[in-house]
Amino acid sequence: MRSTRPPANGCAICRSRRRRRASMARDGAFPLSPTPLPRGERGSRACTAPATAACKLDPQPRAQSTSLESPSDSATTKSPAPLAGEGRGGNLAAGNDNPAATKRETSTTTTPPFRSPIHNPLQLLCQRHCEGLRSCLVTIVGIEGTSPRRLGAQLVVTEAGEVAGSISGGCLDTSVIERAIACLQLGQSQRIRYGAGSPYIDLTLPCGSGLDLQFDGDIPHPTLSRITEHIDQRRLINMFWRSANQPPELMIDQDSEPSPTDEAVQIRIAPRLRVFVAGNGDNLLAFCRLARASQLEVVALHPDPALAPLLIELGVESRLLQSPQLLPTLPWDAFSAGFTLFHDHHWELPFLLQALDSHALMIGAMGSQRAQANRLEQLRVHGASEAALQRLRGPIGLLPRARDPEELAVSVLGELMQSYRQQCRRHGMAA
Repeated sequence: MRSTRPPANGCAICRSRRRRRASMARDGAFPLSPTPLPRGERGSRACTAPATAACKLDPQPRAQSTSLESPSDSATTKSPAPLAGEGRGGNLAAGNDNPAATKRETSTTTTPPFRSPIHNPLQLLCQRHCEGLRSCLVTIVGIEGTSPRRLGAQLVVTEAGEVAGSISGGCLDTSVIERAIACLQLGQSQRIRYGAGSPYIDLTLPCGSGLDLQFDGDIPHPTLSRITEHIDQRRLINMFWRSANQPPELMIDQDSEPSPTDEAVQIRIAPRLRVFVAGNGDNLLAFCRLARASQLEVVALHPDPALAPLLIELGVESRLLQSPQLLPTLPWDAFSAGFTLFHDHHWELPFLLQALDSHALMIGAMGSQRAQANRLEQLRVHGASEAALQRLRGPIGLLPRARDPEELAVSVLGELMQSYRQQCRRHGMAA
């Protein structure tokens, strides 16, 4: 008895059409469909119907679109960006008052967004500007409720698709990146409310908060040049937006305070925490590994030449100490910290005396309570004032009696970050 079961690969007409489409795809006529039909819809299902109906079931060739579509545009469309945290506010239309109304226009980037090796958003913005690349800056200018990122947190997307920074815990960043690409293409500034209080029903956030995000796709060259100077000189960056549709201006100390308006926003951004650490051995290496993983700028002073290549590999600036008395002058500022990790305490005094004579936000030393008492006495002998000695923390670290290098590193870094946040508050910044 002849079997009525259709061939596994479909009827002759379907096989012929698939071969013809594959040949056309190789010749560049059109790309093959990126989403083939499920196994059950190929072959046998197509062959049980007449040839014309079978052709409808066979997937037709489709040109791949370069536009970025939101999950609401198509149930099978996925964002091209390989970044975690797909947001619900992804269908923002460039140049439309309602971000949820239409699809986005084609982005200026030729590759999917990717994370930059430069982690500081403003540093990426200025460096790529010097290389001739345009970027979009996104800044949190308002928070209603709670937020995993502080007021003034920023994200940058370059026209090459390079991304630095974050403005959420992962629930919003992908949608914001797509919107930043649209603003970059149009060269516009725009302010959008995400979450609570937003007029767009698909922009709710899981935490129930509301974020006001400022998108700036065309910051003027003079402003970027001044931001670059402030970063290089480790100065406070005071950004001011006169309205939602204007790019930011950079205010400096001698500038007069701008007149407030309903849309005016002012954000202060502090220099990154910089750490000067003098020490030796495993304690120094463990701290430098953790600090560099936290994207801190670290300068390590040590007497061991064998440590230099290990520190340089971590991205740490290594300075070799020839003797305790030959200490280089260090560039201390109000957002720098200094501490020692020496067991041989005679190496500490010149470093601590220089730190106590600076505006460093925190100064500390490793050792027991007895070592701290001896240290204070020696510093008095060398002329340190009582007011200066009050700034010296010892033993350094949040955890009492850390017993291994990694535990000590975590303890010290925790106290450093706590002091840095307090310094930011003192300078009028959200922490």
